[in-house]
Amino acid sequence: MNPRRRPAGRPRPVQAFEAKAREGARACGLEDESGPLVVGFSGGADSTALLLWLSAHSSRPLVAVHVQHGLRGARAERDARHAARFCEGRGIPFRLARVRVAQRNPRGLEAAAREARRGALLAAAEKAGARAVALAHTLDDQAETVLMRLFEGSGPAGLAGMRPASTLGGGVTLLRPLLRVRRKEARAYLRALKVRWVEDETNRDEGRLRNRLRRRLWPLIERALGSSAAEGAARSAEHLAAASEALDAATAEAWSGLLSVKEGGARVAPLARAAGLPRAVRAGLWRAALEGARGGVSSKGRSPLGRHLEALDRLAREGGPSARLDLPGGLQARRGYDSLAIGPRAEDVPAPRREVPLKAPGTTIHAELGVALRARLRRHAPPPPGAEPLAALLDADRLGEGAVLRARREGDRFHPAGAPGGRKLKEYLIDRKVPREERDRVPLLAVGKEVAWVVGHQVSEKFRARPGSKRLIALRAGPLKG
Repeated sequence: MNPRRRPAGRPRPVQAFEAKAREGARACGLEDESGPLVVGFSGGADSTALLLWLSAHSSRPLVAVHVQHGLRGARAERDARHAARFCEGRGIPFRLARVRVAQRNPRGLEAAAREARRGALLAAAEKAGARAVALAHTLDDQAETVLMRLFEGSGPAGLAGMRPASTLGGGVTLLRPLLRVRRKEARAYLRALKVRWVEDETNRDEGRLRNRLRRRLWPLIERALGSSAAEGAARSAEHLAAASEALDAATAEAWSGLLSVKEGGARVAPLARAAGLPRAVRAGLWRAALEGARGGVSSKGRSPLGRHLEALDRLAREGGPSARLDLPGGLQARRGYDSLAIGPRAEDVPAPRREVPLKAPGTTIHAELGVALRARLRRHAPPPPGAEPLAALLDADRLGEGAVLRARREGDRFHPAGAPGGRKLKEYLIDRKVPREERDRVPLLAVGKEVAWVVGHQVSEKFRARPGSKRLIALRAGPLKG
């Protein structure tokens, strides 16, 4: 901040506010960079206090942005005129951003308005050539956020509340310099300087969770615990933010070799290794996989993410090889033999049509099925048959040269080893209780319409190795790496 000396005799509320604002500015790195700074400016007390203080003490060029959501009619227009006059009178560049808010957002109108507002601020930053946007969230906002997330069952990341600095997107950072300032201190600051602000009447609407908490529950808490309760909640958020960062580092290290993200989905394998991680680290892994499947979009709003992470954890540790879990946003988690994939729901994904010729010896990869088949040639007699579903020993002469790795086709037939005769593959999969939506994604080694191996299940009586077999092919299936 500018090292100008403050004149003696400044009102105490002004000194108190400025001292805490300076601390907050250091915490969020507000002056670590130069260049334009976009300031979200509603015209309410908190944003007015922030903009007024920044205009007097920041060395960065400011651009005030007032977002008009189009939800409050004439009152919103009144607030926009007030904001414009305030900036004009102080020589602060002003931008009015009008947005359209989706009325039918599945996460509610508040979430839709927040998304529209963030998009408008990001666009304003890009237009102004700014790499940072400052918002006027206060310590009271932080305490309310922590309390709401506590009741929602959030983990460490959620209970850490709002960070002093976070990513808005597009290389733009979101800064919150007032997280150490109480709401009442911002108002006292403005009153001492005889500066007016506007009141948003929707802040009295107790149909909104935050307003109910602010107007009903928080006064009870402060009467029971004292006015320092908000400071205590904010300190807890700082401690949890530090713990969450450490957990994120541990989780990121654990991801190495476990999580792969590609267009259209994410995959975690091997699950045996993932299952050995601490529970909190596993939760971070499932969160990262879910965000990867969404294309890097993190979960926002008050969706019960914790519940979905717990369900993913149960699926990974306890689910069968073809178990599934429907997730928000049209996603589905699918349990493999030692993998868990998250992507579009199966009914939205066409059955794989590609056939990949078997390499023997060598490795055959079918990317759509997510399987790698390793083949070795052998010449000695086979060991006694085992029950390893991901390994097979076949007679190379019976298999011939035309074997391919593929998904099922209409008319496929299969003669399970030891069974008296062949049958339709569909009937076999039904008897094995493979869910209908999973059947098109079971890897098969086939010769024409004859299935030699249903990977993960059984080999064919016709193609299995026998004591008299002269040439053998040893096969082992595994998840596709990376």
